[in-house]
Amino acid sequence: MAYRNITGIFGHEWISEFSVKMILKELPESHYRVWVRFTDSKNDLMLKECSRTECNLDRIIVEYRDGTSCHDPDPFYWVIFGPVDGFELLHDSIFGAKGFFARRCKCPAWPQTRNEDPKDIFMMRTAMRHKLAEFLKVSEGPSCTKKDAPLDFMVNLMDQEQRFKLIGLIENLDGDGIWMSVEVKFPNSTIDQLQRLDTDIELEKINMQMEV
Repeated sequence: MAYRNITGIFGHEWISEFSVKMILKELPESHYRVWVRFTDSKNDLMLKECSRTECNLDRIIVEYRDGTSCHDPDPFYWVIFGPVDGFELLHDSIFGAKGFFARRCKCPAWPQTRNEDPKDIFMMRTAMRHKLAEFLKVSEGPSCTKKDAPLDFMVNLMDQEQRFKLIGLIENLDGDGIWMSVEVKFPNSTIDQLQRLDTDIELEKINMQMEV
């Protein structure tokens, strides 16, 4: 299914100049390649080169440029069924380009190469997940089909050696470090646990004041 835009021969635009500028501003050429595929695929054009009155449109394709000569193996597609709204293409909550690249950490804020082969990435993630679990001496949890799933473990159950290893890894995190998050489970807490946490926080405040 594609958008023929038959009235394009009379000057009807399938996308406005405003939408084109919006898309190219939020997906800058320095990091993204935005082009338009037509049904015959012979006359494909960069979005910035389009007259906006073309006919027989198929889709807009956005590739992440990671500074290498590699083509993005997992580009963003926006199938054209009718006039294209730039804001919708960028910010649609489910199908938008911004969310698509954010979920894949493909953006200027993440400097690493992002166009590796998906199969290689999956294998490497699976191997490192297992290696990290062995290093920290924690359980990988119940087996699941997605072997590169986040490694979830209970810090409360770790001994001193395990905690020192974890702290060492956290201290080395930077812009290129693996993404880690800490989940504090308040819904599972008791009054005694909350009071102890409050005491620990107050003691830390006193220690910080003494250090100053």
